[in-house]
Amino acid sequence: MSEAENSAERLARTLEGLRDQLRDAAGRCDLASGDLVDLLGSLSENQSSQQAPEATASEDLANQLVQLQEQLATKDAEHEARIAALQEEFTSERSQLHEELDLLRGQYKREIDDLKAQAREPSASGDAEANSEGMRQLQEQIEAERQEFSNKLETLRQDYESQLEQVRSGSNAEEMRTDEAVQRVGLLTQQVETQRAEYEARISALKAEVEREKTRLKDFVRDAAAQLSESSRRGDELQRQLHEKDELLSMRNESEDLGTLRDENEQLRQAVEQYRTELANQPQLPTDLAEYERELNEFREQLEGAQESLQEQEQELQERLRASELQLSTERAEIHREKASIERIRLELKTELAHAEREAQIRNQMAGVKQLQEEIRTQGDTEEVDENSLASKIRRLIKRLG
Repeated sequence: MSEAENSAERLARTLEGLRDQLRDAAGRCDLASGDLVDLLGSLSENQSSQQAPEATASEDLANQLVQLQEQLATKDAEHEARIAALQEEFTSERSQLHEELDLLRGQYKREIDDLKAQAREPSASGDAEANSEGMRQLQEQIEAERQEFSNKLETLRQDYESQLEQVRSGSNAEEMRTDEAVQRVGLLTQQVETQRAEYEARISALKAEVEREKTRLKDFVRDAAAQLSESSRRGDELQRQLHEKDELLSMRNESEDLGTLRDENEQLRQAVEQYRTELANQPQLPTDLAEYERELNEFREQLEGAQESLQEQEQELQERLRASELQLSTERAEIHREKASIERIRLELKTELAHAEREAQIRNQMAGVKQLQEEIRTQGDTEEVDENSLASKIRRLIKRLG
């Protein structure tokens, strides 16, 4: 039903576009009416002194146009509400139909799978007839459900057409007073007709898709029923022949050709076994259950092997990660120790540098004292020292030291 869903979505978008076009047309009508009212007002103001009766007629015409504008706005609102309600109803009905169709498909698929599973096993003629009857009933039920679905779609299409006809008739009844309104209504009517034609085409395509689905399902059910009937008939015929040969073998005397009868009986048994093998190997189902289970087990084993390999790789990666973390911790501790050693050496160098600077400063300061002592010693030996000069030198030395 992907085509039906796409058609419904396109129809919803078309309805939305139609509503927008109606809204735009109402807006343009409002603008045109407003311009006409302004023009008539200006004409009435210019000709009020000379043509009073014409001004009165223009005012009446303007009032009529205003009333027409209000009526058009009211009708546009009603049309928009109708279109919105119709769109909501169509969406709800479409969703309900899709849900019903999905449920029916699931139910039919389960019933067909059950019938195929029963047909794959060797059964008696009564079971084959019951299966054939079930397939016929299933075909009739499918036909009835498809017809009901088509009727619902047709009813929905008729409701949509009636709603659009009401919208179109309401628009025609209210907008026939002016030529411009008539032209716009004609344009809107043409658009509605176009949308209705597109909707009918989409409904026809949807109905064709439903018919194709019904035909395909009928062909499948008919082929399955024919194949099942043929298989049942062959099985019944072989069982009957085998039963007749067994009775004939039990009734004949040992003097007759007992070996020939036994050979024929064995051939019939082989034919029955071959028929059962062919019936079991018939491609009635999309896939063989045993083969599917075997492939599933192989795939599960591959997944388990891949999971074990991934677990081993993950464990190996975890071990490598732990070793890397341990090595990183060792390197961090060593770097921390080296940083501490470097910091200690830096502090020692800083201390020695400060000590050397203090010693150099002291040596510089003591150089003046030594020079003064040397001068005092020299002057003491040669002549008497001037007390004022000595005091000034001592003060300079104290200032330098301070």
